[in-house]
Amino acid sequence: MESSEIITIDAVVITGLLILITIVLISLTIDLIRLKNLPGTSFINKLIGPMLRDHESLDLCGASYILSGAVLTILFFEKTVALAALGFISLGDIAAAL
Repeated sequence: MESSEIITIDAVVITGLLILITIVLISLTIDLIRLKNLPGTSFINKLIGPMLRDHESLDLCGASYILSGAVLTILFFEKTVALAALGFISLGDIAAAL
C-alpha cells in the first residue's frame, strides 16, 4: 500500500459497527446495573441470571467481552482476518461450553 492511499471503510461496515457498538453499550449497561445493584437489578437477574455462570455473578458477563472484542477486531483488522477471528471465537466459545 502506498503512503498516499487512504483507508476507507465501506458504508455497510460502518452501519454494522454502529449497530454492534449500540449492542455493546446495552450489554455493558445491563452489566453495570446488575453489578452495582442499581434499580432494575432484580428484573435483570430474573431475566439473565439463570444463564450466567458462577464466576460471572461478580464480573462482566461473557457476552460483554465477546461483543467488545468483536468491535475491536472489526476496527483493527482487515475484513478477511476479522471474519476468520470472529468465526473462530464463535465456534470456540460454543465448544468450550460443551
